[in-house]
Amino acid sequence: MKPKVSILCITFNHSQFIRQALDGFVTQKTDFPFEIIVHDDKSTDGTEEIIREYAKKYPDIIKPIFEKENQYSKRNFEFIKDMYIQSKSEYIATCEGDDYWIDPHKLQTQVDYLDSHPEAAVCFHPTKVIFQNKEEKDSTFPEEKNPAQFTVENLLKANFIQTSSAVYRRRASYEDMFADAVPGDWYTHLYHAQDGKIGFISKPMSVYRRHEGGVWWESSKGEDGIWPKFGVAHYAMFCEVFELFKNTPTYREIVQAHIYRTYGILLEVDRRRDTDLAKQATDRYPNSVDSLVVSLGESVRAIQKVANEERATIQYLNEKINSVEHDLQQKNVELRAIKTSSAWKKIEAFRSVKSKLKGQRGAS
Repeated sequence: MKPKVSILCITFNHSQFIRQALDGFVTQKTDFPFEIIVHDDKSTDGTEEIIREYAKKYPDIIKPIFEKENQYSKRNFEFIKDMYIQSKSEYIATCEGDDYWIDPHKLQTQVDYLDSHPEAAVCFHPTKVIFQNKEEKDSTFPEEKNPAQFTVENLLKANFIQTSSAVYRRRASYEDMFADAVPGDWYTHLYHAQDGKIGFISKPMSVYRRHEGGVWWESSKGEDGIWPKFGVAHYAMFCEVFELFKNTPTYREIVQAHIYRTYGILLEVDRRRDTDLAKQATDRYPNSVDSLVVSLGESVRAIQKVANEERATIQYLNEKINSVEHDLQQKNVELRAIKTSSAWKKIEAFRSVKSKLKGQRGAS
């Protein structure tokens, strides 16, 4: 029977974690069949043996892929796209080998949601974040629980979906999927979300494990940690996302801002570390420089438009002031003409006599 859901799991040297991940998969309680595609990137710590053990125990649902050479070290991530192409199910769930699921009804809950919400392309839930070394307190991501906040526009601004929480509605084809993206999960969420809305279930049903062997362990070190290593791939991710959303002005502006900011960071890293990350980025995406210029040009034009509107307002006010001053000058001329006329002098003389008579009556 064709599986309704394909669970995609990427793993490398996760021997101390992979059993918990696989157990979370095989214990899912569903009214539909599912498959588990596990890709091992030539582990050297016994992870491969554990996967073979589970594949032997669950031959109908676990489909392992074992690399002969480590692909990550070669910066070859085409295997990620290949996993999506290999899956033939209606929905795709993801979880890396060092993370795990904590709810046996996770798949059923998310599939029920997607079945009843055909407009949704992605469904996710909060994830518990734990630190293996126990040096930091556990937390939940995202903390926000308002579904109205989880829009494509906000996902373009920042990633709020953890890999182990995502279930995607399968796309018609994955041939155009970009594999070498960092963060790959953010790109993958957006890649699927371009076709619909984002669904949210408020119940935490998975765990994201932070540990020293994880790819993003050094992310807290900023420029000195993650940027020299993944800066160019991060720039590439935004350039590829730009292609997905460039036809929607609001979305395009958000991604352009990411590209501009990331390019600035690469320039700063180059300055501090004498590297050529910015050159690598623009050599790889020469048109992205045009994108930056267009973005800056649009900003300049927007500022010029406001300035022109302000100048027009100032000109209008100056014309009104000049008109009032002209009218005032005319009135002053007319007033002087009146005061120097013989009629005015007679009126003034009459007023003087009248005033004197009034004074005499008051005295008597």
